[in-house]
Parts: sequence; structure tokens; C-alpha cells
Amino acid sequence: MLISAISVNRRLNTTTWGKPMSTNTKVRAGADAGGTFTDFVALLEGSGELLVGKTLSTPDDPASAIESASRKAGVAIETIDLLVYGTTIATNTLLERKGAKVGLLATRGFRDLLAIQRVTRLHHFDLHWKKTPALVARRLRRGVLERVLFDGSVETPLDEAQLRDEVAFLIAEGVESIAVSYLFSFMNPEHERRTAEIIKEMAPDIQISLSSEVLPKWGEFTRTSTTVVDAHLKPLLNSYFKNLSRRCTDAGVGHLQIMQSNGGAATALAAAETPARLVKSGPAGGVIAAS
Repeated sequence: MLISAISVNRRLNTTTWGKPMSTNTKVRAGADAGGTFTDFVALLEGSGELLVGKTLSTPDDPASAIESASRKAGVAIETIDLLVYGTTIATNTLLERKGAKVGLLATRGFRDLLAIQRVTRLHHFDLHWKKTPALVARRLRRGVLERVLFDGSVETPLDEAQLRDEVAFLIAEGVESIAVSYLFSFMNPEHERRTAEIIKEMAPDIQISLSSEVLPKWGEFTRTSTTVVDAHLKPLLNSYFKNLSRRCTDAGVGHLQIMQSNGGAATALAAAETPARLVKSGPAGGVIAAS
């Protein structure tokens, strides 16, 4: 993933561990933070020389590990013009279910879609097989009176009074993040956007994930489950990437980008707002590098 981040389209002349370099040399770099180690690779502009470093990860302060790994590679961090950063934090948080307590607002009658899933069985004849439990408990999945049709037309206007009651319930339950997934919101997102405005008015500190922004496409379960994953990750990763961006800026890094699961990269602030796009970004980066 690291080499893909800084491009393998150039001839790499040498690989050096800890060799000092001039502070006038601009570099493109990649850093990958795993659960144990943070790896660092820097490509020197002009010469094509490759410098590498490795250090223990610092999950609570990822910038410290980047600085340490860059020093071991002999790279002054202020010389980095572009840093592409990959991390397993989104994948690990999701697998361990250590993200935020999430509430879900869905079109009335569809709150159980998250648990029903696609009505498929992994093992058809295993009487003891059970589905993976939903990330949101049924009590925290609330139905909202509204309905948008397949063509984006509004059949039932958003009932703001009833919505406020449901939001108040979720606030009282102590949710840290709210996922909003209404039917056909990808055709007409106005109800979701108005819902976000009301949530911000009632609870400014609660994070919000809208399905019309996270995954604006057909497929109710896919869109809803992805939005819930985004909401589950957002409070932790929002703070993580904003702090990382600030630290890198203060250290003199020119541009910071975050590896995504589609093999591309996004700005740190964009990644903080759509953390669902970072899940399994490591394997994606590996495929890009191999290709």
C-alpha cells in the first residue's frame, strides 16, 4: 500500500534504511499504521531514491509514530510535500465493535431492515446458524413518518414533531452518533437534510451520518448498513484525523491524504466526515501497488 501511495511508476534506484538526506530535498511519502507497527516510505524527488523506516505505533497520537518512523528513515518531516497515510483503525474498530453507540432513524415500517438484511442464509441446513447481530439495537432503531417515492416525489411529508420525539428519545438513551436512512433519499435527500438540521439544533455534539451522502445509491440494506457503519466510526475517526491533520500541518507537511477502500485517497477532513470509506483500505492499497 505504501509504494502505491507514492507511485511505483518511477524507477527506484536504491532502498536505504536511516540514511540522512538534505532538508532542501522535497519528498513524497507514505505511512501505514497497523496495530503494532507504523511503516514509513519516502521517495526523493529527482533521484528516485527510496528511504524506509519502521517504529511502534502510537494509536492515541499517530503523528508521533509518523515522526519517529520518518526520523529512522533519515527524513526531515518538514521536507514532506505529500504524505499518504493508511491505517487499520477503521477496520479494527468495526471488527471489534468499539465505535460509537449509534441510533438509527429510518422510514416508518423499515427500522428492522438492518436486522433482516438480505434474507440470505450463509449455511442453508445449519439449524444453529445465526445472523451477525446488527450494530444498532432494535430499541435504538426508530421509525420516522415520511415517505419519498422511487422518482423522488414526496408521498408523505416529514413529520417534524414526531421526528423531534424520536430524536429526543435517542438523546435520552445516550447515543453518540445518529444514522439517517430514508427510502429513496438518493433520489430526493431533502427529508434527510432537514432531519440533520433538527438533530444539530437539538444536540449539536452528536455526529450525524446521512445515507444520501454516505452511499447515495439503490439498495436499501446496503445503503442503510453502510450508513450505520459510518455513524459507528465517525466520532472516533473524526477526532483522530482532525488531530492528525493539525499535527502534520504544524510539523510542516505539505499535503496529507488518507488511503480509502476504493484504492484512492482523500483529504484528512474528507476522511473524517466519511470514515466508512476507509474500511479495508489496506488490502485495497496492496492491490493497487501490485497492479
